[in-house]
Amino acid sequence: MDKDIEIPILSPRILIKECQLDEIEIDKLPSLAIPLENKILEMEYIATDMFKGMEVVRRRWDLPVPQDSKGVIAYYTDQILKQLKMPGAFATFYPIVKKYVIEKLFSERVNLNDPRVLYKLSSPEVQEKLIKLFVEAFKDMTFIEKEPEKKDFIKLSNTSPFVWSKMLYPANRCIFNYVPCDNDFEVEIAKFLDRAEDVVAFSKIVPKIGFFVEYKDADGNLRLYYPDFVVLTSNNEYFIIEAKGREDVDVERKDKRIKLWCEDATNLTKSSWFFKRVDQEDFEKYRFKSVKELILTLKNKE
Repeated sequence: MDKDIEIPILSPRILIKECQLDEIEIDKLPSLAIPLENKILEMEYIATDMFKGMEVVRRRWDLPVPQDSKGVIAYYTDQILKQLKMPGAFATFYPIVKKYVIEKLFSERVNLNDPRVLYKLSSPEVQEKLIKLFVEAFKDMTFIEKEPEKKDFIKLSNTSPFVWSKMLYPANRCIFNYVPCDNDFEVEIAKFLDRAEDVVAFSKIVPKIGFFVEYKDADGNLRLYYPDFVVLTSNNEYFIIEAKGREDVDVERKDKRIKLWCEDATNLTKSSWFFKRVDQEDFEKYRFKSVKELILTLKNKE
């Protein structure tokens, strides 16, 4: 039990909120100024015999036009909300999209029953422009940031037994009988932490423990980040360590968010929390004796 670690549970900083109609400033959205074209909505097909140089077939037919503008606008609204990850806000967004289509989508105010309007609304190009405009305008309005509060603690010793089918390392400084690892690099990190002269206890952070941090990914979606290791050192400092073999598009966003979590945890508890991402290429260049040495060495490389 001397290898037990307590991780503070903080309330989320990033929360999803439902946009309220009175918060949305539709008048500030730029107009796409799409022109209405006075043309016959029909297609003519002509087939010519290339050898004889004469016309053999001529056909003319009306192009299909949506009969109901409400259905088209409802479809636009649904696609916008899917990208904003706000499926429950249809009643709020539908009148906004409708208002924009009438007043600002085209180069003039329009009547939704005008066949030219219905024809344009069915255009993939217009659909793409309208959806992109709304997603870009409202993606930041779907979240609200609040100062976190300390809710409780997660004790590793309260973790229920769990099955692990990947790699394992039988460490002495981990409260679990084995350290569960996802890959060879994590096994090497576990070996290092088990021998480092300033490590009292450590553990791999698995979903069963229940510790994660919310963050916004590159596409503006709310995601959950599960760091790799939690470490307690001999001077009563706590470290969240991320073993990174290959970088993904959200690495910097995850790093920024977990660093902020460490600052919040330090301010809200009596403990000191720090974060360090350890890249495999850098880790393999050295044989570190302690976490302190690892932090100082890799800090100098930044």
